[in-house]
Amino acid sequence: MATASPNKLSTKSAKNIQAATWQVHNIARREEREWPQQLLAAALARDGEHLVINHLAEKAAGAAIAVAHESGQDPRDAVRWVESRMEPLNSGIAPFPGLAWKRAIDVVLHLLGEQLRVPGRGSITAVDLAGALLLLQALGVMAAAGWRKDPQRMRNMLAHRGHPACPRKQRRGHARNKKAKHRKGKR
Repeated sequence: MATASPNKLSTKSAKNIQAATWQVHNIARREEREWPQQLLAAALARDGEHLVINHLAEKAAGAAIAVAHESGQDPRDAVRWVESRMEPLNSGIAPFPGLAWKRAIDVVLHLLGEQLRVPGRGSITAVDLAGALLLLQALGVMAAAGWRKDPQRMRNMLAHRGHPACPRKQRRGHARNKKAKHRKGKR
C-alpha cells in the first residue's frame, strides 16, 4: 500500500475514484455506457478494500444527507427513496449483481444509524460493492439536485410512485385519470 496515512486515500486512488464517480454520473444520465471497473480495481489494489469501501460508503451517506436536507426527509428514508425510485438493476445501468446493490444500501443505512441486517447467502467482490456504492452516491447527488432545482416536481414523483407520505386517494386517482385519457383517445 502506498498511502501517506493509514486512514487516508492516496492521491492516485482519490483521482481514480473521482474519475470513476464522473463516469458513473454520466452512466446514470445515460450519456455513457462503459462501467469504470479498471479505475475501481486500481484504487482497491492500491489502498486496500477496507479503506476504499469505507470512503465510498461515507460519500454515499453524505449524498443521502444532502437529499434529506433538500427534501426535508430523514436521511434513511432518502436512501430508501433513491433505492425504490431509481432501480438501476432493472434498467440495465449496473453490471454488478443485485446482492451488491442490496449490501451497498445496507452499509449506507448502517452508517446513518440503522442496525446492520444479517447478510444473506452469496458473495460479492469488492469491485462490485464499490461500484454499487458509487452508483448510490451518484443517484443521491442527482436526487438532491432535483430537489434543489424543482421541489414540486420531486413531490409529484413521490406522490405518483406510491410513496407512504402520499394519500391513498391521490395514488388511485392518478391511475384512473390515465385510463380516462386513454379511453378518450380511442373514441
